[in-house]
Amino acid sequence: MGSGPMALLTRSRSHVGAVATRLLALPDSSAANEHVSGGWLSTTAPRRTLADGTPMNQPVPPSGEPLPWVLIRPEPGSGRGEGGGPGPAQTHERRLAFGDFVLDRERKELRRGSSVVVLRPQTFDVLELLVCNANRLVTKEELLREVWHGAHVTGDSLVQCVRELRQALGDSAQELIRTLPRRGYLLSADVGPAVAQQGGGSSPPAPALPAAQASVAGGAVVRRRVRRRAFIVAALVVLLGAAGSAAWLARQPGARGDLTALAVLPFVSLGPASESDEVLGVGMADALILRLSGISRLVVRPTSAVIGVRAKVMNGQEVGRKLEVAYVLEGRLQRLGQRMRVTAQLVSVSDGSTRWEDRFEIEETDLFRMQDEIAERAARSLLQRLSPGDRKLLARRDTISAEARTAYETGRYLWARRPQSALRASIAQFERAIALDPSYALPHAGEADAFNLLGEHAADPRASFQRAREAAQRALALDENLADAHAALAFARAHLDHDWAAADEGYRRALALAPGEASAMEWLAQAYAAHGRFPEAIDWARRARAADPVSLMTNLDLARSLYFARQYDEAIAQLRTTLELDPSFVPAHVELGRVYRQKGMAEEAVAELTRALALSERSADVMAELASARAAAGDRTGARELLGNMQSRAHCDYVSPYHLAVVHAALGETEQAVRHLEEANEERFSSTVFANVEPDFDRLRASPRFPDLVRRLGLAAQK
Repeated sequence: MGSGPMALLTRSRSHVGAVATRLLALPDSSAANEHVSGGWLSTTAPRRTLADGTPMNQPVPPSGEPLPWVLIRPEPGSGRGEGGGPGPAQTHERRLAFGDFVLDRERKELRRGSSVVVLRPQTFDVLELLVCNANRLVTKEELLREVWHGAHVTGDSLVQCVRELRQALGDSAQELIRTLPRRGYLLSADVGPAVAQQGGGSSPPAPALPAAQASVAGGAVVRRRVRRRAFIVAALVVLLGAAGSAAWLARQPGARGDLTALAVLPFVSLGPASESDEVLGVGMADALILRLSGISRLVVRPTSAVIGVRAKVMNGQEVGRKLEVAYVLEGRLQRLGQRMRVTAQLVSVSDGSTRWEDRFEIEETDLFRMQDEIAERAARSLLQRLSPGDRKLLARRDTISAEARTAYETGRYLWARRPQSALRASIAQFERAIALDPSYALPHAGEADAFNLLGEHAADPRASFQRAREAAQRALALDENLADAHAALAFARAHLDHDWAAADEGYRRALALAPGEASAMEWLAQAYAAHGRFPEAIDWARRARAADPVSLMTNLDLARSLYFARQYDEAIAQLRTTLELDPSFVPAHVELGRVYRQKGMAEEAVAELTRALALSERSADVMAELASARAAAGDRTGARELLGNMQSRAHCDYVSPYHLAVVHAALGETEQAVRHLEEANEERFSSTVFANVEPDFDRLRASPRFPDLVRRLGLAAQK
């Protein structure tokens, strides 16, 4: 919330993605190990077998070339199975064969023989539409309409998808997917239903569907998928409203229900400490959390929470206890020249037992493929419990560019540090990732998060929120199922446009996609507080804290909702709990001083805010609160001295008009205070949206200009 008393908003983002398991009710360790299998599968190379004929699940490279990566088999007696998981031999509905490939429209998979060809969601949808309309021209307009559902994207996104398809299909001659210049694309192949056979093969393709029938089928598939998605989202929103607090509290470990809480820890390097390995370890965890946070019935702690606890506690089981989760997923990295050894394991927090463990040796360039493999290893032990939507998350590939993914993960690492210099450096990394892969949605979402934080701290909040809104819209045009992009767009709309209805819709959409998204809950609580709907604000703030119990900001924002509701004793208790997490956390000291002031505890308020001013290195927002406390204590001379200091600083540094309004209000100078609030709103300083419920501004409501300010904020006047 700006650089004022709501400063240092630390977005507790639920990001980490590729281990897409649900972990609803883990089977025993022997069952979980029945599906352990090998490394990255080649789409063309023959398969090796062990001496007993068991497939090794790893390719034999042509011409004796070294394997890109090899699974290190478990030692004898470890109890882990050697056999692979269920292969593609099972019969699935809605499977279409063309050439050497089988398109599974139910599982959202493309297979060649026994291997999965990994595609991004939009790329798969483009292929599905072309296959369903084989031997018929599909226009660019039709592809953009059906795949991107009317979102504004450039033709470059479609060109990128087709390029990826040709690479995946080995169609460098462009004979399979033909380009009809300025018109569209045509899949030139016989397409028919694929019938699964013993051993994982499929029958020869049946005669191609008639063109007209294929056209209807292709359009219907996409439209049904859109309608189904809309129905599911609508149903989730209704259920969220109906279930209320009980359903959300059931998500917490130890509560009734079948939801499981999980923490993915940063992978630890076994070599000499280096920043590059730290970035890599955090990036590995962040990539896994992104996918897992979208799996239904699984609550995943956000990266910010995990990093904060892991920095103080190295034992994974103890980290899990502090984060109040049932399981932790942890890993280790070890460099071996140009290769890397990676170990991943899932540990039960209750008894410390290892539910599964995989170890790999890979070329460093294959690290990002290995992240996807870890996800599949985790999910296979629970495959029978994964919904179709969960399986779709497993098959998701955000980018095929390892360099772009590295730039994105470096950006997230910098973003988590929060100072303005780090935020601007993170934006540079996100922009680099976008330049390397324009269709990569995650860096756009990262930009939105970074600009939203700059909007809270930088000198031009309006410009920062505008750029956040644009970046979030670009991210959603590329991938409409990014929960954090929906939350970031909602936050920008609330603070830039004061469009509270759109913000509410965005937060709830984010929660439908990622039920454990603490930031969306936190920001929804703030929206309710700004409107004076304090029971709902406190309820959502409690949910956010339950979803991320060690986050300083979720704890602080619960206290702030209590403060706005004038529940001062409860606010004091919550702030003391927050300071137990970090005694040097400046915003908690500031809020405690503000609460003391409202309770008439003037001396305590001055002492607390004097301590906060020293910890903050004389920040302008803390100086404003101390001036207000001194005025309340009768020291108007001291208050004016601090006000003069702030006014002088404004000539060479950014001081928000909001902070000047705080001091003028305390001095009883109503017109000056309201004028500064109007200026702060024009700048879109984020704390201004709480002007109508801020106890400091109660005396300003008699001003004839105040109701107009409230109207421009999109809020209802408080009675």
